[in-house]
This record gives sequence, C-alpha cells and structure tokens, in this order.
Amino acid sequence: MTPFTPLELQERIRWYCKARGWYVLAIAIPGLISLITQYGLSNHQVLQDLLIVLAALLLNTVMYALTFWRPHWQLYFEILAYTQIAFDLGIMTGAIFVNGGLETPISMLYCIPILMSGAILSWRSVYATGFAATLLTITFALLDFSGTLHSGSVAAPAIHMYAHYFVPTLVITVTILLTVTVIADFVGRLVRQRTEYAHELEAVNAEKAKTEAIIKTMGSALVSLDTKGRITMVNDNFEYLTGWRRDEALGKSLSEVLPMIDPYGKRVPDDERPAMQLSALGSHGNYHTRTVNHYSYIRKNGTSFPFISSLARGWR
Repeated sequence: MTPFTPLELQERIRWYCKARGWYVLAIAIPGLISLITQYGLSNHQVLQDLLIVLAALLLNTVMYALTFWRPHWQLYFEILAYTQIAFDLGIMTGAIFVNGGLETPISMLYCIPILMSGAILSWRSVYATGFAATLLTITFALLDFSGTLHSGSVAAPAIHMYAHYFVPTLVITVTILLTVTVIADFVGRLVRQRTEYAHELEAVNAEKAKTEAIIKTMGSALVSLDTKGRITMVNDNFEYLTGWRRDEALGKSLSEVLPMIDPYGKRVPDDERPAMQLSALGSHGNYHTRTVNHYSYIRKNGTSFPFISSLARGWR
C-alpha cells in the first residue's frame, strides 16, 4: 500500500499524465515532423510512430480524466496507477521495437514507468516494474536475435543478428534498467519518508497547538521546567500571578523568577525546593508526584503569596 492519501496519489497521477504528455509533445512530435518531411505519411515506419504517439496522448487524456472520479477512494487510484504503468510498458515496448530494438536509445523510455513507480507507489511496485521492463527487453531482444521478430535496425539492417554486438548491448541495456530501478527505489523511499515525516509533524504541531491552547486558558498558574530547572513554558495565569512576562521568564531558572520562602520567612535553598528536586531526578523510575502547601513565593514586585502546588514528572 502506498503511504500517500487518496488526494495525494490523485495529484501525483495527474502530474505524471501532464509531464508525460508534454514529453511526448516535446520529443515525439518534432521527430515525427522530421520523418514526415523526409518520407511522407505513406511510409510504414512513419505511420507506426504516429499511431504510437497518438495512443500515448490518448492514454494520457483518458487517465487524466479518470483522476477526477472517486477522489477519496484509495484503491481506485492505486489500480489507476498500476494500469497506467502497464499501458506505458506496452506502448514503450512497441515504440522501442519498431524503431530499432536494442540499437535505439528509445529503450531508455522504460525508465519513465520505473521512476513513476518509485515516486507514487510502494517499493515492491518499483522492482516489479523494473523487472517487467527488463524481462520485456530480454524477451523481445531474443526474439529479434533469433529472427522470430524483426525490428527495424537504426544502425545497419542486420546488426542485431551478430552475437558479438547483441550480447554486450543487451547486458548494458539490462544493467541500466536495473540500476534505474534501484535508484528509483531509493528516491521513492526518500519521498515516502518525507511525506510520512510531514504528516507526523503536522499531527504533532496540531496536538501542540491544542495543548498550548488548553494550558493558556487553564485557571491555575502553570510553569514547565527542564532537567536543569530552567523555565520552558508558562501560561497566562502565571504571568498574572507572578508579575513576570512570558518572554522575561523563559530560559531563567525558577529560583531566579520565583524565590521561595519557608513559614519563617527564610529563603529556601535551591537544592531543597521541591520543584528543583523533582526536575533533577534521574531518568529511571515510575510516575512521581508530590504536593507542597507550606511555602510562599516572592513575586517580581517583592510581595509574597502562599500557594498549593502540584509537582509531577513522568517518564518511560
């Protein structure tokens, strides 16, 4: 299963259809114009190429139109993506072996569906597409070499019949396709990891905003400390109660912002303050909580106030 949501997968299929459509127009059309200029529309090769280009453009149009149907159905878009890849492999196989087979650089067209699989589908799809392209290449090349299938050689009429040329060319082509498959898998994993990270970050930010909103509107004053006793977060009631603004308090130690005095008016040492003791606890143990109700804090303006504080720390 793809980690993308239906809408994301829908958008990626649309992008692929647009990109491949422009590729066909930018590469195939000028080539066809050149062939037509040289040989005319009556030439068999020209007609074959024209039909392949028209089929590719028609497929793009149909696939693009289908992406507007059932926009929230995950399975539908996965089937659509696999269908697109299968048709691409078929069309590109035809284009390759009517234009010279292994001798033509058109065989690199197989890289397009391989890269598409890496961008929008799972790693299994990448290797399935890569191996399918490789198998098609080997199969048609062997049929061509044996004389069962006759492709139009672009270099010489029968060069694909010589083993000393055929074998190295086939090995190089297959190596390139498998290398592209591995690269597509690597890039696809990065894309999926980035997408998952973006989703997780969005969820964390939403939860953080929700928590901050709850904390901000709490009726009690709240302060959060790190393990060194520095203030990392306060709410509005903390500002109101102590006289310290949030931007003034953050980063300072709690003893600096809120000196503590005992019932006799004596300042409590930092190492005896319950909050400091709690924040300095080690990272092992169970959920711990303690309540203090016999001390007072000193506000920013020097006045004191009694309090009941709930101190807690939890760890895994």
